[in-house]
Amino acid sequence: EAVRQKGYALEYASEQVRADREVVLEAVRNKGYALTFASPELQADREVVLEAVQYSGYVLEHALGQVKADREVALAAVTQSGLALNHVDEKLKSDREIVMVAVKQDGEALQHASREFRNDREVVIEAVKQHPTSCLRASSELQVDRDILLLAARLIQTSKLTWFVHRTFTEMTKDLRKIVPTAIAVQGEEAPILTAALRHSNNNNSHSSSSSSST
Repeated sequence: EAVRQKGYALEYASEQVRADREVVLEAVRNKGYALTFASPELQADREVVLEAVQYSGYVLEHALGQVKADREVALAAVTQSGLALNHVDEKLKSDREIVMVAVKQDGEALQHASREFRNDREVVIEAVKQHPTSCLRASSELQVDRDILLLAARLIQTSKLTWFVHRTFTEMTKDLRKIVPTAIAVQGEEAPILTAALRHSNNNNSHSSSSSSST
């Protein structure tokens, strides 16, 4: 009963309970991460893992056996958490639909895609739309692509940043400093957009630091 109400309670359950399929299914429906505490047999159970990743995609890391190579499981995982792409079977990292879903959910998932998709302009643009500095995860060729760099800079400059929820201004500025020098070299007259984006991030970083020190 405790597991049904609080999936994490599975951590403190007996081995017998952790191996009980119905109990574990209830646990992962409550907290996907409860898969971590299931028996090895159930961590390799397709239905159990599929239920778990729908609530916590990244828990795919703890799945065992061939279930990571199951396309439906992988798609469900990256739909919930794009970064789960890191834990799907290598062959599925070359599946266009799975990669596209992953980068639309979290642009940083681009780093886990196959080389083919890190050099795919459409995929990289979708990643940058969700997470501007993910252009740093693209192929060396696309890291200096004029349109991609300008898109990243404009998104940063206008603060259309859904990814701020899990990144600090300091981290963003550090990434942007990597983008700007190379970008300016290929941008010419567009360089002011990039330097303005860096100035914008520096200003926000200063405000964030001031707020933290005043609390």
